[in-house]
Amino acid sequence: MFQIPEGRAITKLALLVLITLGAGSCGDRDCRSLNLNPHVHPLKTAKKTTPVPCDTTINADVNTGGVDLDAAFLCENDTITWQIPPNLPDKHTFRVHFANGSPFVNGKSDFTESDPSGTVKDQYKRLEVYKYSITVDSKTPVDPQVIGGGNP
Repeated sequence: MFQIPEGRAITKLALLVLITLGAGSCGDRDCRSLNLNPHVHPLKTAKKTTPVPCDTTINADVNTGGVDLDAAFLCENDTITWQIPPNLPDKHTFRVHFANGSPFVNGKSDFTESDPSGTVKDQYKRLEVYKYSITVDSKTPVDPQVIGGGNP
């Protein structure tokens, strides 16, 4: 039997508290129903999700030669349109080119002011990033991106 030397009242009290806490640690619940394995999380947590904004219009910036959205989110089956902002004259031009894969139906990879729209493919299994280049009014090309696979 374990013996505590005389005159050690604090040690005796501490031991009594530990035994009391250990014996009553399950409270009103049945201890067998608890998962006490330290390697298994007892509660499954829900997967965190965030709604993705679906962009359908990307404006070419005639001042910088870029676009208003450096990363546009494309949602399945949506139609996406590049445009010169409506308040500007029609004399501006742009060319969009996807060199390494396309998020559009039938692999469409080129867009201009006369052919500015494409339909996003469907059935993404995960988000996919597509870099493209845009040339506005013969300025230096800019390389923004679109992210396909957003919430429909």
